[in-house]
Amino acid sequence: MPDSRRRLASDLGCILDCDLATGLASTGQPATDNTAVLNAFLATASAATPITLILDGATLTTGLRINGGHTTIEGIGPDSGLFLKSGSNSHAIRNYIPMQGDPGLGFTAPPRNNSGIVLRNFRLNGNRGDGRSGNSNRGITYDNSSQIMLYGISLLHATGIWLEDLIVHDSTTYAASLSNCAAVVCRNLRVEAPSSDRNTDGIHFNGPASDIQISNCYFQTGDDAIALNAPEGFGGPISRVTIANCLFDRAATCLRIYGCTDPKLPYPVSNVVFGNCTGSLTNTPFMLGFERPAVIDNLQGFQTGNCSFQANYWATINESCGTLNFQANTWDSPTHPGFFLWIPLPVTVSSITVANCRIARTTRGNAPASMLHAANAARGSVIRKLSIEGFAIDHEAGQGFPPIPFLLDTSNVTIEHLYIGSLDPANIAALVKPSLDFRGVHEISGPGVLATGFPIPDNLMADNTPYISFGSGNPTIKLHGKVKKL
Repeated sequence: MPDSRRRLASDLGCILDCDLATGLASTGQPATDNTAVLNAFLATASAATPITLILDGATLTTGLRINGGHTTIEGIGPDSGLFLKSGSNSHAIRNYIPMQGDPGLGFTAPPRNNSGIVLRNFRLNGNRGDGRSGNSNRGITYDNSSQIMLYGISLLHATGIWLEDLIVHDSTTYAASLSNCAAVVCRNLRVEAPSSDRNTDGIHFNGPASDIQISNCYFQTGDDAIALNAPEGFGGPISRVTIANCLFDRAATCLRIYGCTDPKLPYPVSNVVFGNCTGSLTNTPFMLGFERPAVIDNLQGFQTGNCSFQANYWATINESCGTLNFQANTWDSPTHPGFFLWIPLPVTVSSITVANCRIARTTRGNAPASMLHAANAARGSVIRKLSIEGFAIDHEAGQGFPPIPFLLDTSNVTIEHLYIGSLDPANIAALVKPSLDFRGVHEISGPGVLATGFPIPDNLMADNTPYISFGSGNPTIKLHGKVKKL
């Protein structure tokens, strides 16, 4: 007797005749739409009777609806899965009825009553179209603030989510949207957005959310590959996120993070670790904030390490932050004179550490990229402490590119304390923009200052730190506030 909780789609009576590239049957005729049969089975899931649907082929659908949770949808490889029917105006998979948009800030997120959602080992073609054809036929594909955005996968109010070995191709907007979710694992996902249009995010989290692991994924997106957006959805903090071993292929950004700027709704993003990733970006790997002033540290604890990217900038800081830590990263072959740390608008950052990072200039890209710059619109920005624990401008072997003019531009940002543990002065003409005479830097210390060879004004040096005096040109140290020649 067959197990009523674990069923093959074909055993349910589905005719699995869909070509996942075209949405047609092999004859060229319309494929069979099995939505009603599949949703009838999915509706039987409950905590007492969890179910598994095995997609042992490919089907056309107007959208599958999980009955809250306690559901596994599993394919038999990339030739199995779903093609979203033209004119569906629907998410491909969701765990709620009816379709609904984000409520916006000020509403309390309901309990996470849904649990145990597993999607694995199939291909999902979102059939994006152009707003007149494809899934969306309402005249526009992306958000116009009056229509519900259409996603590949949309999951709400759930804990215990596992997305694995999925190919999500050409979703109308986000490949996956998860709101008010916790204990999420995303592994071995391939996200493809051939349109490269706006709002084609990869994995998009709305607040609140927590305990998220993303690994071994591929992202080709027109917008943020991964988004941690605390004020969206119901709004709430996002915390404990780990992202590792992913490949980014011409995505706009690897990661966008932003918290809530409303002082009555302090929704920060905290404890985010990003590592061992590679690829190319059309903008910046890390978009930190959403270009609006904040009264709290909207990002509290961010670390990225062992990454290598081609990009316009390395990290764009749009909102006030707590601790930012960049470890062993390589900005590969910059093609225009961007910045490792780019500040467009006024922010305050408690601490930034740059350790064992480098800008690699090659024949593929050798623009004079530097470490820090703040735009005119960012005037008044403050970095409480900038620690350089290893940084270099490396040139490809055999190449003699001109040195970059300076490392730090403090025209519009104040560095209250600059700590230099290790800095390779090769290929850097000056520590700070020469016309500023170190204006914007309040104090300098660290065991690596002297080795840089850059002259420092006596009044900026902390006690007990050897340095080259800007005034005398000699190796010097300050003891109890008095300058002494070494």
